[in-house]
Amino acid sequence: MAEGIPIGGSGNIGPSDAVPNEMPEEASPESSGQSFEKMVNDIPQVKTGGKPSPMNVAQSAQPSMQSGQVSAENLVNNMQQVLGQMQGLQSGLQTPNLKLNARTRRLLDAKLKRTKDNIKFIHSKVNVGDEDESGRQEPQYVVHGSEDENKSSVGKFLSYLTDGQAQLQNAMHSVSHLKSKKNPGLEVQDIFSMQIKLYRAQTEIEFSTAVLQKAIDDLKTLMNVQL
Repeated sequence: MAEGIPIGGSGNIGPSDAVPNEMPEEASPESSGQSFEKMVNDIPQVKTGGKPSPMNVAQSAQPSMQSGQVSAENLVNNMQQVLGQMQGLQSGLQTPNLKLNARTRRLLDAKLKRTKDNIKFIHSKVNVGDEDESGRQEPQYVVHGSEDENKSSVGKFLSYLTDGQAQLQNAMHSVSHLKSKKNPGLEVQDIFSMQIKLYRAQTEIEFSTAVLQKAIDDLKTLMNVQL
């Protein structure tokens, strides 16, 4: 009979730790609110300086804005961040000889339209005036061929960004003015709703930037091959 560990012996396995009967103090109901607040404030920030793929941006579950903080000052800081990202996307669209295929044009069109809608909500929330919106019409882009379609699409995307930047800058100045008053005209729930819309706009811009970067990289690769 082969030798082995006797039945009932423990061998090299040590005793298991006993299961605690009581909830640890730090997880007690009295401190759950503080623990949750700490967890929210400790959420890592998403780095937007690199070149994330569209899928990485779409699947990112962490907001790249300041988390768990609702104030007019943070809202203004976040607006400045989004304005910088919009400027970067605008510069990318002005890349010489840029060609966008049909799928990329559809993606950018959908994303930038939603960006504009979210910013329009913020613009109207701080009462900076939508009185000129009723009479405004979107510029018409006549398409006669693939080359004209590419140029008209880029022009349309630039107009979305230009209009969105103007509205966001007006909203930022209005929020800055209101927060300097002793009795600001913005309630906490208003600031929170604007932060949500701003985060959604930022997500669309980050996705659009990743899509556009792919198109620019493809263009650079093609140019190198031709050389």
